[in-house]
Amino acid sequence: MDEAVFYISQGSPSAATSTGKSHQDNATTAMITSMHSSHQYSAFRQATCPTNGAIMTGSPSSGERLFVSCPGKALMHVYSYGKEAPDQRIPLPEQLACLTLVPHPLMGSTTSGTLATGNQKPQFRLPWLLVGGGISGRLFVWELALGLLLSVREAHYQSVTCLQASKSGSYLTSAGKDGRLLVWRTADLVGLYTSNLATSASVDDFDESRMQKPVWSVSDHTLPVTAVCVTESALLNDTKVFTASLDGTMRVYDLLTAKLLTTFVVSAEGVRCMVLDPSLRAVYAGLADGQVRRIPLYQANTATNIVEAVGGCGKIITLDTDPSMNHTFALSAQQQTATQKVAVTCLAISMDGTFLVSGDSQGGVYISDVATRQIIKTLKPLHGAISQLQVFRATASDNSGELVSKNDKAHRLIPQLKRVIASADVREHDIVMEVPSLDDEEETFEAWLDEVKRQELAFKNLTAVDSEVKVTGENNGKVADLESQVKKMTQAYTELRKMHEELFNEHSKLLKEGK
Repeated sequence: MDEAVFYISQGSPSAATSTGKSHQDNATTAMITSMHSSHQYSAFRQATCPTNGAIMTGSPSSGERLFVSCPGKALMHVYSYGKEAPDQRIPLPEQLACLTLVPHPLMGSTTSGTLATGNQKPQFRLPWLLVGGGISGRLFVWELALGLLLSVREAHYQSVTCLQASKSGSYLTSAGKDGRLLVWRTADLVGLYTSNLATSASVDDFDESRMQKPVWSVSDHTLPVTAVCVTESALLNDTKVFTASLDGTMRVYDLLTAKLLTTFVVSAEGVRCMVLDPSLRAVYAGLADGQVRRIPLYQANTATNIVEAVGGCGKIITLDTDPSMNHTFALSAQQQTATQKVAVTCLAISMDGTFLVSGDSQGGVYISDVATRQIIKTLKPLHGAISQLQVFRATASDNSGELVSKNDKAHRLIPQLKRVIASADVREHDIVMEVPSLDDEEETFEAWLDEVKRQELAFKNLTAVDSEVKVTGENNGKVADLESQVKKMTQAYTELRKMHEELFNEHSKLLKEGK
């Protein structure tokens, strides 16, 4: 098992030929690379997207897909793992600026695909909803299994920049260039429509007064919002929303109450991207000067030596300068020139929070150690600014080192995404899905233990060398002989000990009689 990094760029607009076509049309502009080794798993051609305009449905080892919104076009490319060219080119109602996936509340995680009721996993499975944010400020919600357009919302006054769903899939957050943050209830986004919105209705035939409003909205930021993160808490009342903006501030809200908990004043040049530590120990902010600032969310009280949470109750915290670089990663600062600034555009973090992955405006991708704040690995650069980073678990085969796809034989194209609103009749939402039998998916407790041991060994090695010792061939006979000898020695020792105890008791008896 390995950790893989997916990264994609916006492409280079200056690389144009005399025919008007970009050199990047056929170039490799998206990759999946191992985080701990030099192995490159896959590459995708003709893959460029705006910031946050690409999303993977899960680990490639589960046969998942990649959705990419084409910049400057009302078009989406859909890729399957193992294929460099796109499988499908799907037209859209308008150009999308960002994408996200929403898991079904009864399906759990997006990448698992396991029903909470214990049902078998289908061979062809997709997340529940695909949500796209348009350049006009609209939200488009599709049901991936059927391709139905369930909802279109007039959300923002300008282009949508960020979309993020809660872990349970119950809430969706959206942010835009207008500086607004909106929180939607997923049940409202997929709710039934009135009878006049039939299948033939156009996306422009809306009566906004009939549509559900967001749960809450805030306009605290004065410049466009560049990043939104939702904590992965099992309890909704403990879920927080982090936002970052070009106005140089980061704000923390409570998801249910919309209460502003903390405001961090980070940089006057603005925060370009953000990522949360998996254990919520800190938040990392990518700045326009090529640095990444680590903001601790807990610190020790100097008076009591007790670790306390930072902020809360609407507190405003202004971060001091860090000349000693105790909380700063100088990733792209060495590339800064007087005429050209290299900004950090994307951030991602490993599953255990020990490695930070960053992408900059020049196409560079770096992996840094969180403890030492030093770059330990540089990935193959791309043309144009990095627009999306994603870290996920990848299971490699024992022989080739390639990612294993479990659903290659059951691969199917996804339904075409509709450009008109679906009918309100739920009877038309039938989904045809192949579910394997119990015999195909049966797993014993011993097999599960073997899989856990194998995964633990892979994490300990972190290399392609399997150091597990196995007894095979003629060694089986030697082991059997040794076991037989040990058994005989144990039996002889037991008999000798028994004789010794009898003699000792007899000796003690004679001593008593002599007295």
